[in-house]
Order: sequence, then structure tokens, then C-alpha cells
Amino acid sequence: MSNFRQLRVWHAANQQIIGVAGIAVPFGDLMTQLRRAAISVSSNIAEGSGRGNDSEYVNFLRIARASNDELAAQLHICAALGAEVAGVLRQNDGIGRMLTVLIRRLGSGQHAILARVQIPRLRARAQRELISPTGLTEGGGALTTSDT
Repeated sequence: MSNFRQLRVWHAANQQIIGVAGIAVPFGDLMTQLRRAAISVSSNIAEGSGRGNDSEYVNFLRIARASNDELAAQLHICAALGAEVAGVLRQNDGIGRMLTVLIRRLGSGQHAILARVQIPRLRARAQRELISPTGLTEGGGALTTSDT
């Protein structure tokens, strides 16, 4: 998974940025924080994919998931202030689920020796099982598209 552009979750995170850009809430620097958190999700997915090993990659995916959770909290604040954010919240929830799946597929890091053996097999399995003839993953999976 060295090419982040093949990750469905990265594409979803970029769509989430577009959704966040459409929110307008006049409340301090909340809009700045929203944008930074949304951009952080996409950026950490991309940066982690370029790292040299899977444990670093998983760490960046965890940071992306934490940023996604931060964004969810901020979106709930926006909703409480009267902004319409239901669509972005749905995107956010889906991205969180996709990141969790990807993290689990790559290994938890708790069993480093086992992970070194299983991760290449999991990657190959993910490629076989989740890429459909249309290029998108089946069943809402998070792993890859065949688009480059």
C-alpha cells in the first residue's frame, strides 16, 4: 500500500475536506480548527503510506483516525450552533470505520513478529478480495481502488 492515491479512505477524506469547506459557523477560530483537522486526516494517510515500514504506517493511520475523531467533535459543536453538518458527519463516520479496518488489516503492532509475517499476506488477500472489476472495493471496504 505504498501509493496513497489507491486508497479509498484517502479519496473519502478529500471529499470530507470539500464538505468541511462548505460549512460556515461564525464562532471564534472553529472554522480554522475544522479545516486543519480535515486536512490532517488526508495528509496523515498520505504521509504514512510513504513510510518505510508498516508499523510507522499504522502509527500515521492512527493519527489520521484521531484527527477524524477531533473533526467529529468539532462538527457536533457546529451542529449545536445551528450549522447543517449531517452529511459531513456521515462521511466522517465512514472514514473512521475505514481507517479502523485498514489499521486492523495492517496489524495492531502488539505482536510485531506475527505482524511481520501476516501483513504481506493480508495485503495480498486484501488486493484479491476487495478490488472489484470496476476498480472500487466491494462492500464499502477501505483498502484500495485500482485507479492510479
